[in-house]
Amino acid sequence: MDIPRSCTKGRRFLVVASIMGLTPVAALNQAITVSSISLNPASVAGGNVVTGTVTISAPAPQSGFRVQLGSSDPQRAQPASLLTIAAGQLTGQFVIQTFPIDQHPGTVDPDPTTTISAWDPSTPKGVRRTASLTVTPAALAGMTVETPIPSGTSADATVMLSGPAPASGVTISLTSNHPSDRTMPSSVAIPPGARTASFVITPNPEIYDRTFEIQARRSSFDTKQTQLFVRIPEPERLTCLGRPSNLPEFTGGNDVKCNVRLDGRAPFDYGVTLESSDKDYAIVEKLVTVPNGRWDTDLVVQTKPVGQPRTVTVTGNQRGKTVSVTFRLVAARLMRVVVDPDPATGGQPVNVTVSLTGPTISPLSITVDSSDPSVFQVLTPITINAGGTVGGQEVSTSELDQNRTVRATARLGSASVQDEFVIKHTPRPDLLVSVITARPTARFYVRNWGEADAPASTLEVQTLNSAGDVVGRTALQVPPLPRQVGQAYLQLPVSCRGCRLYADAPNEIKESNETNNSAIVQ
Repeated sequence: MDIPRSCTKGRRFLVVASIMGLTPVAALNQAITVSSISLNPASVAGGNVVTGTVTISAPAPQSGFRVQLGSSDPQRAQPASLLTIAAGQLTGQFVIQTFPIDQHPGTVDPDPTTTISAWDPSTPKGVRRTASLTVTPAALAGMTVETPIPSGTSADATVMLSGPAPASGVTISLTSNHPSDRTMPSSVAIPPGARTASFVITPNPEIYDRTFEIQARRSSFDTKQTQLFVRIPEPERLTCLGRPSNLPEFTGGNDVKCNVRLDGRAPFDYGVTLESSDKDYAIVEKLVTVPNGRWDTDLVVQTKPVGQPRTVTVTGNQRGKTVSVTFRLVAARLMRVVVDPDPATGGQPVNVTVSLTGPTISPLSITVDSSDPSVFQVLTPITINAGGTVGGQEVSTSELDQNRTVRATARLGSASVQDEFVIKHTPRPDLLVSVITARPTARFYVRNWGEADAPASTLEVQTLNSAGDVVGRTALQVPPLPRQVGQAYLQLPVSCRGCRLYADAPNEIKESNETNNSAIVQ
């Protein structure tokens, strides 16, 4: 379709053709330009990030629309070099990275601005859109202090900058009222690149119900204040250590040792009122005192024997703060069985003792079994009377030729406890005869090499015929001989060649070796 030139007069027309219900649209010579650029925020402390937004005059084409970005001072603020706005979109966002300013805030008035530009890179001489960005030195943004705190404790405090510290770092001066009643640094340094620094404020332990005014100062026009309040401590926890830890168990009749702890150090003798939920079986003092300067103190709960488990709660209260601990009182149980002495000597009695975890509410009979009844056996049960915790019995042991390990098992209902002990072999004497000479009459020694003393004994001189038969006997008395070193020197009154000397001839002494008692006079 032709349009007469006289009708156009330099104007643009939108031509629409419709064929069989279809209406394609074509824009003639329609150019997209950068309409505007905006920054959020427009003023920022160096080191923070700024978000920029570019708006174009028409939706971006299918391939997107590229926007060139620039900065008048890249050392202060640097945007991304290129932004591509997605197809069909009118806007796109980009990031500007700013850099710390190494000067005190407010020393340059006004703060210098940086110009951020956006343009179509395909038309370098086209229109540029700009926005101004003010990058300021990082200022003191705030200060936080842990408050309130109980007396005798310290408070953690933190100073914060509005941006990262420059390469030289930042030093913040610190002051407060009542300087003699607290300890804290006079300044705190924020290292390069950091935004915060922490310090500790420690009031004197005796201080309570006191407010401290804390001031942080970077310059005369850049200060922050906050308050620290020191209060009187409160009860923090009440514990009674036992097993299991979730609900400790204690045997009724025993004292239960507990501890009450404050959340701070007591600035004076600090009283905590106590109460028991079961005054018949668990008794506590009405008041326990945490001494001046202490965080905690111990207390005792007196309990009574019980037949069945009972749950008890002990409560501590002061200044409206309540702490409590709950535990169970249980009946006495078997705790241990002990055989003494260990090791024992065969043939000597031993003491068998059984003990409970606490006093029993009624008499108990405890049986004790033996792993080797031929050596050790408890014939009757051991009794523990009402209110008692221990019972015992003396038990005999058998003589042994070699050591044995025995296990004693005490039983009460389904519960049992064991003790393993050693019964050593029974020490015995051992008599030997040593002939010195046979002429003119026999002279000899009777020695005791055994582990036990030998009592007085009889030595028999046996006269033998050529066949070795005993044809005559003469008895000599041997005095008692100490163990291992004892010996007796004896001499026969007449010559007796070929006689046999036989120690302990009647076998009245039980020896460790019965086969070495004789010697022949040659």
